[in-house]
Amino acid sequence: MSNTLNQQKTKQIAKNTLFLYFRMALTMAISLYTSRIILRNLGVVDFGIYNVVGGVVAMLSFLTNAMTTGTQRFISFNLGIGNLERSRKVFSVCVSSHIFLALFVVLIAESLGLLFFYSKLQIPLNRLDAAFWVYQFSIATTFVSIVSIPYNAAIIAHEQMKAFAYISVFEAVAKLAIAFSISFVKFDKLFFYGLLIMMVQLAIRLMYTKFCKKNFAETKFSFCKDWSLFKEILSFFGWTLFGQMGCMAVTHGENILLNMFFGPVVNAARGIAIQVDAAISSFTVNFQVAVNPQITKSYAEGNLESHRRLIYVSAKYSCLLLILMSVPFLVETEHVLALWLGVVPENTVTFLRIILATKIFDSTANAVAVSAQATGQIKYYQIVCGIILFLALPISYFLSKMGYEAKYVLFTHFAISVMTQIARIAFLRKMVALSASDMLAKVYAPCFVICILSFLTPMIVVNFMSPSLLRMLCVFASSMLGTLVLVFTIGMNENERKIVLEFIRRKLVKKK
Repeated sequence: MSNTLNQQKTKQIAKNTLFLYFRMALTMAISLYTSRIILRNLGVVDFGIYNVVGGVVAMLSFLTNAMTTGTQRFISFNLGIGNLERSRKVFSVCVSSHIFLALFVVLIAESLGLLFFYSKLQIPLNRLDAAFWVYQFSIATTFVSIVSIPYNAAIIAHEQMKAFAYISVFEAVAKLAIAFSISFVKFDKLFFYGLLIMMVQLAIRLMYTKFCKKNFAETKFSFCKDWSLFKEILSFFGWTLFGQMGCMAVTHGENILLNMFFGPVVNAARGIAIQVDAAISSFTVNFQVAVNPQITKSYAEGNLESHRRLIYVSAKYSCLLLILMSVPFLVETEHVLALWLGVVPENTVTFLRIILATKIFDSTANAVAVSAQATGQIKYYQIVCGIILFLALPISYFLSKMGYEAKYVLFTHFAISVMTQIARIAFLRKMVALSASDMLAKVYAPCFVICILSFLTPMIVVNFMSPSLLRMLCVFASSMLGTLVLVFTIGMNENERKIVLEFIRRKLVKKK
């Protein structure tokens, strides 16, 4: 019975992952080309301004991230125990909470955020008006996004990934159209770009909301007066918020700190590196989105053995997927960026390599974090992890003040990620009896070995071929093939290899 249940869960995860990969394949190709067009049409300075100004509002995303995490946890948990009435109450409480949060974010952004905008950011005077309007557009987009969070959480909890696949393709195509259109406008291109991006995001939010109301019974909002439920959910949000403040310091705080010490050109370099990283990481993120509801539901069902198995599987394959996609980019970084952008801003190559290395390690953190959230007992977990993450900001500030290069800010990010993951695993040992030795043996050891060995075949190609498009293609092909062989022989256990071989056998039989 247990094996049958595990197989059903595996099939559901695989099906949802395929939908998300369909989305990713189209959106990644479109997004990478879109970035090239935007950089060419806006220019390096305006592109950097857009990234850093949007980052000021995005600093407040630690509030929305906390609410998103909490909403997904509560909706998935209640679906796991099969309580529809409580699910309806949870959804209504979450919507009410997000409306108040959205209003609070607008208040902060238009007061303290605006003060920071004028007093701290390095923006050329002739671009200040356009940057101000981009800031306002970002605030409006953030407001709608916050109010829509419960609807997105419901889609993920119900594991209905088709909606994400289709709507994301629409979003990518719309952004590509915008990228082309700004070359034809006669007035300020940065203003026009920010306005159209806001309009696309508003349309996307409405699509998700309409889909949920049509398909999920619990997403019919009505004001709920269950104050004990309000207290429970807001308490969870509050402690998650503390942890997200640390994440904000590592990500968006890092971007603004780079602007303060090194200027908008460095922001452009980081912005490009982050876009490439986001495209590559989408392979891992899609898998995680598919498996996260199962991690929460297995805990809600009281099946801790399945819960721990899903943690190991999610952490391992998240890391291996990222290794598969990242290694060829790490080897051929200069040539990929030159082919993509034409003109590559200074520091972009170094930034991209450090960010990818950090993301490979950090990919194992998601499953552990979702497990902790599933328990609901997150007070001390969030306090400790939040403090460790927040240390990245003062350390980076000190290094920059001492005259260290911009890359050391990103090295600090990597070191802090390692420390935080150690703390997470220590907490999970008590929360769900997660074994640190099993995490080392089943996740980190095979991933580390595969990561090191996966560089062998592409480096052989690099040493025997001169730089060219043909060499880059050979590096990508040899790297992915070699990594897949390593994953099958080293990364998979015996049962996982049997599943893969059985899948291949069935496909071959169908073709005959």
